[in-house]
Amino acid sequence: MTQTKRPPANPGRFRAQTGLIPKSNPRLPPQAGQGLPQADQEFLKKAVRFNALQLEAATIAAEKAQSEQVKQLAATLVNDHRSELKRIRELAESRSVILDNDEADPLQRQSVEDLKGVGGGDFDRDYIAVELDLHRRIVELYQTQASNSTDTGLASFAITSLVPIQKHFDHVQALGAERGLTIDRVKQPPQY
Repeated sequence: MTQTKRPPANPGRFRAQTGLIPKSNPRLPPQAGQGLPQADQEFLKKAVRFNALQLEAATIAAEKAQSEQVKQLAATLVNDHRSELKRIRELAESRSVILDNDEADPLQRQSVEDLKGVGGGDFDRDYIAVELDLHRRIVELYQTQASNSTDTGLASFAITSLVPIQKHFDHVQALGAERGLTIDRVKQPPQY
């Protein structure tokens, strides 16, 4: 019998990965008895704030808009965001998330408040500018949620809600272009 000779072991060849540090907040599905991850709770809270601002702005526009196109857009947004708010509240309740009455970003809140004082032909342009900003932000929020949520129900909600929201955004962009208003496309592509 002949024995094969093994090469000498090279202790430096195989090294443990000692520099690895686990993330302090990994995106794992909640385990039994745990609540909803913080990022998912924040999504629900932000979604309520954005939808409430959109509903408020659209309600103002439904009364003050000059153009028939803008009035129709406002009426559609009132209906859609009212039902979206209801769905978000139901999701939050089913996941035991308390939706406090946090105020929206002060600049966004102020831009909606400013619409109340605008009249005449300036209103439609100012309203479209507000909607462009709000829709860009809400599309980014929903895309991020759809891509990152470990809660399949919330991810599914974000994906299905994104379709009409994106249609609204496209419509608002078209109306904005007619009035010389543009906004950058949403930077984050969908990852779902």
